[in-house]
Amino acid sequence: MPFDRPDLKTLISRVTADLNSRFSDALSGLRRRVNAVYARVLAGLAHGIYGHQEWISRQILPDTQDDAWLLRFGTMRGVIRKPASWAVGNIAVTGTSGAVIPAGTLWHKDDGTEYATTAEAVIAEGVATVTVAAVEAGAAANAEQDATVSIVSPIAGVNATAIVAAGGLAGGADIESIEAYRQRIVKREAAFITGANRVVYEIWAEEVAAVTRAWAYEATPAAGSLTVLFVCDDQEGGIVPNAAKIAEVAAYLEEHTDPATGQTVGRAVNVTLVVDAPAEAPIDFTIAPGPNTQAVKDAIAAELADLLRREAEPGGTIRISHIREAISVAAGEEDHVLTVPAADVTPAAGAIAVMGEITWA
Repeated sequence: MPFDRPDLKTLISRVTADLNSRFSDALSGLRRRVNAVYARVLAGLAHGIYGHQEWISRQILPDTQDDAWLLRFGTMRGVIRKPASWAVGNIAVTGTSGAVIPAGTLWHKDDGTEYATTAEAVIAEGVATVTVAAVEAGAAANAEQDATVSIVSPIAGVNATAIVAAGGLAGGADIESIEAYRQRIVKREAAFITGANRVVYEIWAEEVAAVTRAWAYEATPAAGSLTVLFVCDDQEGGIVPNAAKIAEVAAYLEEHTDPATGQTVGRAVNVTLVVDAPAEAPIDFTIAPGPNTQAVKDAIAAELADLLRREAEPGGTIRISHIREAISVAAGEEDHVLTVPAADVTPAAGAIAVMGEITWA
């Protein structure tokens, strides 16, 4: 049975009645008695204590803890909040053959995000592939292939603009949000851990920067194997990670170090570990919303994206009833007609449902 915290008015009434019971009837009936003052002072103190006790009760379990207590609790459990990470990748620089691009040369996107070359490069046959890293950590530094960056300080023989090479500039991530961190702690607390079982690999994979969701499958693709699939929801250009991130997660799982003990507890020696990314399976929608306003359309699109982030998993079914529910709870929506999809959607094995195109009927 939950505890019912008394409000201030109730406490004043209780203390007043208790004080009056301690005096004779003649004294308790006096108009200018001090009982009422005492009652309000004592009730105020008790109300503050009740409030503090209520706050303390919220700090016991991670699903209700304040930020500072959550960080402390997670660290004690070996779940470390993921720091911001830097975007890295290659750019194709053109210019006069023989021109030198020094290490540390700065480039920037139109939004002001800066990158620095990590090593000296020399233009040969009019082009040089140069590795750059973002100057500041964060998801804003990610850039898709063929995006344009400009040199900050001109260099003789080097053209002022360059193109982001294949693979883009990737790996940048903001510091993990408190709510995402909270969910990882809750998942860790709920997991029944016996050695390096399936859930452990999911928990480990989600410790890597930019990784937001992971799934592990035992005896896949064969007996003695375990396949880990993961996605990076907050990167540009889709949720599928690039080859560098897949290699990073694979290495992390092979030689995982427990943050709580410092011991290396990588994959089980009798397991063949496969790390990969699922393929995207876009779901298209045809919706006639009511009212048909831009605000309602934006709210519906946001709810559908949130549904897929919460429920989509490789080969997992997205229920048509859940799609209708997501549309119905959108802010401002009063009615709608959903014609596409017309039934549950189940991607192929190894593919995960993502947002496709929305046609507003």
